[in-house]
Amino acid sequence: MRILLLLLLSTSFIFPQKKLRFLYDLAQDYGDFFQQDEHDKGFWKKFRIALEKKGYSATAAKYSLQSLRDSHDADCVIFFNLPISLTIGKLRSLHKAKTAVFLFEPPATSPHQYQQERWNLFDKVFTWHDDRIDNKKSFKFHWMQYNFDQTKPFICTSNKPFSQKKLSTMINSNRHSNHPQALFNKRLELIDFFDSLNTNDFDLYGRTCAGNKRKNYKGPVDCKYACMCDYRFYWCIENMDGPAGHITEKIFDCFFGNCIPIYLGAPNVELYIPSNCFINMRKFTSFKELYDHIKSMPEETHTQYLRNIEAFLASKQAWPYTQEAMIERYLSCLS
Repeated sequence: MRILLLLLLSTSFIFPQKKLRFLYDLAQDYGDFFQQDEHDKGFWKKFRIALEKKGYSATAAKYSLQSLRDSHDADCVIFFNLPISLTIGKLRSLHKAKTAVFLFEPPATSPHQYQQERWNLFDKVFTWHDDRIDNKKSFKFHWMQYNFDQTKPFICTSNKPFSQKKLSTMINSNRHSNHPQALFNKRLELIDFFDSLNTNDFDLYGRTCAGNKRKNYKGPVDCKYACMCDYRFYWCIENMDGPAGHITEKIFDCFFGNCIPIYLGAPNVELYIPSNCFINMRKFTSFKELYDHIKSMPEETHTQYLRNIEAFLASKQAWPYTQEAMIERYLSCLS
């Protein structure tokens, strides 16, 4: 009996691992995430280890017709964003695989991702869009913050005292959308507002924002956190006015940069982030009213905001935005 047991243990390796394939629809080809231990702050290494514990091997590739064909023997295929060219005919090559898709982009930039006929292609759909979740086919996920360490929440802090910090800033690009809820024009309205004032209370950064035509343009930045922590406030405008649950990295970038966000985006943001951690743009009637509000904010009030942010980042309420929470969500695709 002992010999038989040892023989069984020694030959357990003959059982093949299940295969997970991760296909990402991004502009750049990053290669196989799972073979890059330091990519995205070590997230993919952690994910690979969690998969191995469940008996899976994993590979990742940029989506293409060839990478889809190469996934024919996978047990589970996870898509990162929904490729516009993906059809039911192409998915038929995944004979036995469970399929899931994680939708990161909003309807303002990728409207095709929210067409129900496309959702029907998958076994599971994961979205931040609260109004589209039924917990049968579609499930909630929170926008993971790769840089988020709950034990060390601030990535950058400044030695400058409150009195020496400049008032406000924004990092912008020239993205556009014809979607009625897109907020790209709102950013331009903000820039126009400060252009009309004779003030140094707003600095504009970015690589493609036609900055040489703007009074307050300061050029590109190498590190957004290092930039933010020299300011008291950051104008944090999402790509889209809503939908519910659309909370991206933008507000967390402000937190990590030790800067108070002036936020416009998800209408239900206060369900997920305490209202004492940011200034809600919806509660003001104009940029002028908001400007007067932050201009007159005393140091002790500003400091309390930063304390509130630090407490939130260390709390259970912020945990869904961590790497560990996202790994749990990805693993749920296997069942």
